[in-house]
Amino acid sequence: MAPLLGAKCRPTTKYVTLALLSVFTWVPASYVYFSSGGRPGISWNALPTAMTKTLPVNKYQNGGHLLNVTGTRNDATSSQAKRIAMLKEYCGKNPTHSTLWGYSSQSYLERERIMVVDRIKTMYCFIPKTGCTTLKYLMYNLEHGTNESRSNHGLMWIHERRYRWLKDYSKEEADMRLATYNKLIVVRDPLERLASAWLDKFNHDPRHVSFIKAFQRKTRMKNLTKTHTKQGRNLDRNSQDSVGGKPSLPFRDFIWGIANEFEVHKNIHWEPFFSLCAPCQVEYDFIAHTDTLVEDLRLFLHKIGVVGKDYLLPTQRPSRAKTNFGTTFREVPTEDLRRIGEVYKPDFDAFGYNFEEDLALIEDLRRDALKQNGSVQ
Repeated sequence: MAPLLGAKCRPTTKYVTLALLSVFTWVPASYVYFSSGGRPGISWNALPTAMTKTLPVNKYQNGGHLLNVTGTRNDATSSQAKRIAMLKEYCGKNPTHSTLWGYSSQSYLERERIMVVDRIKTMYCFIPKTGCTTLKYLMYNLEHGTNESRSNHGLMWIHERRYRWLKDYSKEEADMRLATYNKLIVVRDPLERLASAWLDKFNHDPRHVSFIKAFQRKTRMKNLTKTHTKQGRNLDRNSQDSVGGKPSLPFRDFIWGIANEFEVHKNIHWEPFFSLCAPCQVEYDFIAHTDTLVEDLRLFLHKIGVVGKDYLLPTQRPSRAKTNFGTTFREVPTEDLRRIGEVYKPDFDAFGYNFEEDLALIEDLRRDALKQNGSVQ
């Protein structure tokens, strides 16, 4: 028998008896320990499916739920099956959307969108504003056997690393990976993603003043939405935070530009999922949502046989865009919201999001704001 991790496997005579007495207690414990990836140099093999002992997880970390040793949870597994079924049903009913947004049959092979992590036989479609920084850290650490985190590096460090993309492989190599690798996509409510893109690129970070100038330059300024009511002026003051000493682009103007001049303002940070990831062409076998990202990623890791690496997962926190969702959108005219719903309709329908529910929430908050303004006056 080959020694474990180079350890000597021939005990001296005086230790034979002791070794035999302890073997029945040592072997099960060491099997679980080494199989879980607890030591460097050990491959990440999944434990036998017959073992169903439940292991407690700190309820204050990583979603706070219980896992069995295979990493499966009934609710997460059920949700995953529904998401996959919904996407397949949508693509089956809408075959023309397989080439939506100008996709040819193989054009997704030519863009830096589908990341390939050969070590864990996984492909991940990179979509900005869907937790992509978190996913890049996870994929980088799994590929290189490291434990890098945001706290150790500057904002752009992880985005400046070198990755392998599907386009880097030959047609034969890419087809082999598409057929045999695990394929992961992470999505988000399209309206929430738009709010996140605006908060990040046009509002909070002074390093992104260039986004504001480019957007304003491309937009026909006379067509920007301007509300001259007292309510509109109040909302306008609330939305215009200072960026680099100048007002930021108001959210309603950002939405107007995308709703009415999408091709002019097309950008990866708000480009639809269908444009970026070709979900009716690439057969994704795992769909994560940002609302349940930690729980989904934990299930994904165990599904692909990577165990003992849950410490690489982030802590689930409410997003800034989700927390302020209604307040952000209530200044946008309903007709522009309807146009946005049409632009992102495939993303809503294929991935289980409901535009009408989002709109109803926005309208309710809009009415509440009007009542409050009326009572103050």
